[in-house]
Amino acid sequence: MSKNYLLAIASYKDQWKQNFFETVVSKRNKEYCEVHELEYIEITSDVNPIRDQYFWYTSFKHEEIVNNLLNEGDGLISIDADAIIVDMNKSLLPPDQKNYAYSIDTANTHCMGWSSFIKSELTTNMLSLVNSQKRYDSLIDKVSFHEGKKTEDSFWREFAEQ
Repeated sequence: MSKNYLLAIASYKDQWKQNFFETVVSKRNKEYCEVHELEYIEITSDVNPIRDQYFWYTSFKHEEIVNNLLNEGDGLISIDADAIIVDMNKSLLPPDQKNYAYSIDTANTHCMGWSSFIKSELTTNMLSLVNSQKRYDSLIDKVSFHEGKKTEDSFWREFAEQ
């Protein structure tokens, strides 16, 4: 039987935000975990940007958990600290035998504020490629035309989390 986890990372410098996470968001996450029999992983200290972005901390943490904690077929749901689960009955694991799911935000862009993984060869390889330093170095300063903004810039610098 597979084991599934919910990951939340919240390490705000702003004490009001941190308190809101701890008293409201974290409480809701724990309730959701009880309903769906998930283990809850919460990280609230020693969160530092990687490559000048907090997104990369989360991405590297995904890879670490998938590689070191999950067994083949186990699941990981990751939710941003500023997001709250509304529908407690909805499964946030990938649907219909899929291995990976993530959100599209209201601006129709890829948003890593919520994602979920089932450990498989596909997700293990995908996370390795996403976090690859060699790949990052080759793409970080690659300039391309941005249709929406009508400008040329480094997509990886401007839209790191997407």
